[in-house]
Amino acid sequence: MSRDPIRTGPSDTSPRADRGSPYSAAAEDEFVKRRIDRIDLEPDPKNGHQPVTDEETDRLNGATNGHPSEPVSEWGGLGTPLAEEPPLTAAHRAPFGGERPADPLPRRVDTLLADFLAESSAGVPWLAHGLIVEGGIAVFLGKPESFKTFAAIQLGLALASGGSWLGVELGEPRPFLYLSNEKSSATVRERFRMMTADAWPDQPVSIVHRRGVTFGDLTAWASVLAAIDALGGRVVVVVDSLASMSGRGFDENKGTDMSVALAALQELCDHGATVILIHHPNKTGEGSGGVRLRGHSSLHGQVDAVLEFTRPDRETEGGTIRAEPKDGDLQIFRFAWHSETFLMAPDTARTVCTARTVADAVALLFEGEALTADAILRQFPDHSHSSVHGKLAQAVKQGLVEKVGANRATQYRPLVSGRKPDASLEWGSEV
Repeated sequence: MSRDPIRTGPSDTSPRADRGSPYSAAAEDEFVKRRIDRIDLEPDPKNGHQPVTDEETDRLNGATNGHPSEPVSEWGGLGTPLAEEPPLTAAHRAPFGGERPADPLPRRVDTLLADFLAESSAGVPWLAHGLIVEGGIAVFLGKPESFKTFAAIQLGLALASGGSWLGVELGEPRPFLYLSNEKSSATVRERFRMMTADAWPDQPVSIVHRRGVTFGDLTAWASVLAAIDALGGRVVVVVDSLASMSGRGFDENKGTDMSVALAALQELCDHGATVILIHHPNKTGEGSGGVRLRGHSSLHGQVDAVLEFTRPDRETEGGTIRAEPKDGDLQIFRFAWHSETFLMAPDTARTVCTARTVADAVALLFEGEALTADAILRQFPDHSHSSVHGKLAQAVKQGLVEKVGANRATQYRPLVSGRKPDASLEWGSEV
């Protein structure tokens, strides 16, 4: 909330001092204390905020040491003009950061727990069941050409059409806004043309592509918020990508720069949107998808889910999605991409075997006891034992899986220590 600056100078230049009738420090303290004490009061008798009595009004006016009384509102707020107010000391200014609240007096922003819980009795509202929370921010993470952008666009179109997405149940239909500075207009146009050829969305779909919109441009960002409002507020917004929307000079590794991007994304959510942010991973890393996010760690703290896309090689038109929602369980599923339609579909015919997917299998199977190699091998029936063993060894070397025991007693469990991966290997480079 904006606040007007306090228009009182140093005490020796006070308007009251100019009139040649200084007042005591005690009177000033009483005057300011009452102003601060009542700064957030509203006419709300239920919460104990009672009107100021005539006696209190007279006593407060008397605290001005005989100067003409300032008007006092019914609810204790001192009136204008500001020139009639005494100067505040540095200690008094501190609660307001050197500023005074704007008139009228600000409304209370707190909500009692009982009232807060009564606003909704429903559980977690899912945009994509078990994966993406409605009204939050989800990151689609992956290297270039890992199909993450196709997946995000297909999710937006599915929500605009009222269908499902890769076999996942979706929330209520809603408009879709695609916000991007990536690729050429011809490329983006062809993607949408192909992906809507067989089914045109029922809800509005809007495109903001290469219009110079960046996180730090408040004027341009306001136009995006206006577009969301025009679509009804409750929309899904695909932001493609964090890097392209950051603008010149943005350093995603700096907390101050990342905070600008996060504030802009949160504004979209405050207007009713659910945000799908396309982003890229670190070259090296360990642990969960959050650690894999490139840039400052505050990004992972802000988002509600990370869906990481892995493509084994450029010849394979498909891959694996590792989904880590903060309010749900880790899920892993495979997909196939079809060049004839640019659309993706669940792929149950084959498995993808990489160090990452082997580590994911260990994480999913682990229930407190270390796993044998045979238990892990059974999760990859389409691959030879030697291939799976090789990927398992890579997962251990990269710090994704911990090996316990030796020889025939060797077993595996998810990494629980903070051990760093082998720096000689690039994360995700295995095939």
